[in-house]
Amino acid sequence: MNCNCLIVDDEHLAMDLLENYIHRKEGYRVIGKIANPAKVAEIIQTTAIDLIFLDIHMPQMNGITMYKQLPVQPPIIFTTAYTDHAIAAFELDAIDYLVKPYSFERFEKAIEKYSRLLRNPTEKTEPFLQIKKEGTWYNVKHSQIMYIEGWKEYVRIHCYNNEQYTVLMSMSSLEEKLPQTQFIRVHKSYIASISAIIGFNKEEVVMINQAKLPISRSKKDVIVAQLKFDK
Repeated sequence: MNCNCLIVDDEHLAMDLLENYIHRKEGYRVIGKIANPAKVAEIIQTTAIDLIFLDIHMPQMNGITMYKQLPVQPPIIFTTAYTDHAIAAFELDAIDYLVKPYSFERFEKAIEKYSRLLRNPTEKTEPFLQIKKEGTWYNVKHSQIMYIEGWKEYVRIHCYNNEQYTVLMSMSSLEEKLPQTQFIRVHKSYIASISAIIGFNKEEVVMINQAKLPISRSKKDVIVAQLKFDK
């Protein structure tokens, strides 16, 4: 296997360390190191790039913004000193998110994820929410979520395994991150997984654990129409 890697980072020491890591992996080679993300679009149109290692905070342009603008989007592994962009990164289907300083062993795990996708191109990571609870990041799969409850300035995520996550986040921002084909905002304070709803009327929905969530009065006809399978 030959994998052409491009490193995009404004820190030269970070680029040199990453280049050293890449050279230690058989079949991987660095074909470019650039500090200006604005040049990436030109490079990928003239050179075969298999994998991009991309920093986020750079003076010329934010790495995530740059990647979204690329006409061709090769697989990416983000490399950054900050943890606060992890959710946005994984929404771009990033292979991994390496937080500086990272070890060679942690780098190898990211490469193994990439290799696994090459061996199984149809394999996709199940979509999830990445949330921070008491200083720890958790990946909560969409399929694990039963319903979400707005709780003052927090939200409480109720899962099938009786696990609950209470995190500082608005209902509106959370609603934007969840697919509308799988989740429905039934009330200003509740988002429900459609597959977890076992009954409903114009006043409430009944969840698989028998929890009853109120339906918004102003949107009850629209919500009931969305839930009807024979409409």
